[in-house]
Amino acid sequence: MSEPAPLLVFSDDWGRHPSSCQHLVSHLLPTRRVVWVNTIGTRPPRLDLATVRRGFEKLRQWTRRRPANADTPAEISNPIVLNPKMWPSFRSRLGRAMNKRLVGNAVRRALGGMPPPVVVTTLPVVADLVGEFPAARWVYYCVDDFGVWPGLDGRTMQRMEAELVAKVDVVVAVSETLQAHLARLGRTSHLLTHGVDLAHFHATPPPLPTLADLADPLVVFWGVVDR
Repeated sequence: MSEPAPLLVFSDDWGRHPSSCQHLVSHLLPTRRVVWVNTIGTRPPRLDLATVRRGFEKLRQWTRRRPANADTPAEISNPIVLNPKMWPSFRSRLGRAMNKRLVGNAVRRALGGMPPPVVVTTLPVVADLVGEFPAARWVYYCVDDFGVWPGLDGRTMQRMEAELVAKVDVVVAVSETLQAHLARLGRTSHLLTHGVDLAHFHATPPPLPTLADLADPLVVFWGVVDR
């Protein structure tokens, strides 16, 4: 039996916070090689504490000598994690050209003698990389509408997403709302909704004293609240 094609994934930083893409890929690690590319550039740089902290975080990734996947939880088999140096913006043609060259070169070196991978991206900022190296197919795994996400460079995200959607082979959306969004961009998408990690949530946790005096039933919200 031939080895399955490797996966090349462009997404949020591996291990930084839980995400659907990391959850899905973690289940594929035992059966195929995975190259995970940590990205940057979805938020325009600002003179604020969050930008400074994120900047130092990326600098540490770029300069540390130990393997980038050393922080991966022990229960998950390590992918090959790339931290390519990147210009922190895609707004200008120069910025896009720089990132195309920087990330493209890093990916080509990492792939080495591997067969052409299946490329999966959750981010529109890789639109310029389609066709820059051999690939079995490109998949856009659309997990959000980054064009309207607070704090992001919405116009740039919308422009690059439209370019990416026109180039990829397969489009997957996590909701019917995003399917409709992609249809407005001219593409039919497969629906793969978010789910629940049953093994994780099935275990009964120890009782919390702060909840002991509250009457049942309890309603639990799990997610993010922001603008």
